[in-house]
Amino acid sequence: MTDSPSGPSSQPRIIRSFARRDDAERARDLLAEHEITASLQEFWMADPKTGVREMRGCALQVPPEMASDAARLLLRMPPSEAPGRPSTQSADSAAAPRKSSGSRLRRRTPEAQKKSGSIFMIGVAVLGAALFLLYAGNALLGPKQRRAPADDEAETYTIDEDLNGDSIADTFREYTALGRPVSWQEDRNFDGTIDIRWIWQRQKIAYRDRDLDGDGRWDERTTFDPEGLPFYTDLRPGGSGPIRTRRIFRDGILWRTLEDLNADTQFDTVTDTDEGGDILRREPLPPNAPENATPQYPLPPLPLPDPEQMSAPLKALPPANP
Repeated sequence: MTDSPSGPSSQPRIIRSFARRDDAERARDLLAEHEITASLQEFWMADPKTGVREMRGCALQVPPEMASDAARLLLRMPPSEAPGRPSTQSADSAAAPRKSSGSRLRRRTPEAQKKSGSIFMIGVAVLGAALFLLYAGNALLGPKQRRAPADDEAETYTIDEDLNGDSIADTFREYTALGRPVSWQEDRNFDGTIDIRWIWQRQKIAYRDRDLDGDGRWDERTTFDPEGLPFYTDLRPGGSGPIRTRRIFRDGILWRTLEDLNADTQFDTVTDTDEGGDILRREPLPPNAPENATPQYPLPPLPLPDPEQMSAPLKALPPANP
């Protein structure tokens, strides 16, 4: 979720940013199919070497009252073939055709193991015989157990792509032998360091890691729920230490924000918002508050709103230690 721009509530709200214009147009067409009006805002910057203006991404804007429905639709969009590649077309050559670069396909296979000595082989044989006798005894005397299916996806292959034509791979997509995704890594600023990665487990998206400062360490991890929507995000600046900010989502929409202002491993403040981004609760937390526990899916249902609590002023938050 992105923060809406400052200004009156009637101004369009930026619902998502894109590195490629065609991805943004695809998202706009999806919203249009659901009768949600959206507009594109392009970001242009001058190249520090040539001085030529180049498009460095664009943002998708929607009316504030449609932001919640638009966010739900965009979260269910599949990833594009090459997400994250910023457009390097200048304003004068935007219509020029772009030459595609090839991909390298590399298959990873288990490395050959060294031959073991005879003593080791004898020990393995004895251990194998003992395990076989134990298995046979359990099969004859104990309850019958269903045999687990063989793991036919131990072998994986990786597709490397050079997105900016500098002969250095920028995207790495790993799949199982059956074509199921395992991981997806990207170097979005083409500095030779991976900036973002997605990890799948049991054929479902499980995590997303981001390196926010380009130091080669993951600063942010997003955990996804069984439906493939963001469940909660933990921010650790520098990739280590206590969690400084935790954001919890309901059905992919930001619901709760927790902050550790003094890095003592205890969250000091909590802020709850509704689907439109309006603050419902904002107050300091006492030590060992239940909000410090790791979120468990599914989240408990929300309590019915208390009219007196809704009309009460928000509590002041403690200042952050320098």
